[in-house]
Amino acid sequence: MRPRIVFLNNQGFGSAGGGVTILRRLAADLAGDHAVTVASYDRAAPGYDGVRQVTLPPAPSPGRLWRLAPLLRARHLLRVAPIEEIAAADLVVALDCHFAAALRRARPRRLIYVSLSCIPRQEWFGGGGSVPGFLQYAWLERSVALRAEVVLVSSRTHAAELRRFEWLPRLRPVVMHPAFPREASSERPPAPDIPVILSAGRLEPVKNFAAIIGLADRLRDVRCRFVVLGDGPLLADLRARAAAADLGDRVNFSGGMVGIEAELARASLFLHPSRYESFGIAVFEAMLAGLPPVLSRRSPLGCREILQGGISACLVDFDSPAEAAGAIRSLLADPARRDAMGDAARQAAQQALALDYVGQFRALVTDLLARKTGLA
Repeated sequence: MRPRIVFLNNQGFGSAGGGVTILRRLAADLAGDHAVTVASYDRAAPGYDGVRQVTLPPAPSPGRLWRLAPLLRARHLLRVAPIEEIAAADLVVALDCHFAAALRRARPRRLIYVSLSCIPRQEWFGGGGSVPGFLQYAWLERSVALRAEVVLVSSRTHAAELRRFEWLPRLRPVVMHPAFPREASSERPPAPDIPVILSAGRLEPVKNFAAIIGLADRLRDVRCRFVVLGDGPLLADLRARAAAADLGDRVNFSGGMVGIEAELARASLFLHPSRYESFGIAVFEAMLAGLPPVLSRRSPLGCREILQGGISACLVDFDSPAEAAGAIRSLLADPARRDAMGDAARQAAQQALALDYVGQFRALVTDLLARKTGLA
């Protein structure tokens, strides 16, 4: 009988984002010789015939209890998660701390917690955070981390923040940069007549995409166009702000990730003003495409661990729009420097790929399953 592995996440294969990228890669790899189940809120997506997909009922709106939303989602998952299947699995891989209560009840035989982000840090410092939300997320993620035999994080920055913000001073997680090869050709077509400055990610406060509007305003005299791929709660507001600033023809908020490969291929720069990233898979994909990333030098960004400021990345202070705009202006005016930085970024990405995230994860799984059967 093949070992049974259950993945738990809020998003399934039908969604987009860094966490879903990790889920897809790991589940698809293990499905070849394991019985893999993915439980999420998403409907089953086509193209994953080797993986059993379980759709969980969506969580109800918290209504007036919105301040308790994290704990309410955890209580909902306690009611709807496949507890018996989690308990019977040879290994459970949790990517969402909202399953904390369900995991406490199920008591899985082996548990790996793949922390996608230090959620209290992200929620609080991303803007709009609250003390109750911070404490709830800290408790939920801490609970799962303490129960897991292996905690996997995306960077040393990520590990340090779990220890600091979730009161886990003795935590020594496994650090693996989630670096995956591109699925499409890396050949680049000729550059467009007007340079494209590309950004991509979920449109939420922590990503700080509002900074792009201010930068575009300061660069009105420069021939360039800003393209922001992604959806999220701030989409309508960002579009309205761009229109109010008379930048609708220079700043395009697409509302989705469709066409990201084509945009990566023809862009000149990758602009990522995020205030926090446990790693930054979108940045990594831009690096593989040979795009110079423009990143914050002040914010905690795990991807900076594989980059060098001034060589493979341009580091700026996005709280100083004049400085950031000046750096972008300089890069656009110097194609040779831009190309050299893009080449260095691609080389750094290739070095990260050589560490083989999926292979390392498979080795962790093999080791844990061998311990269970007494073979190690």
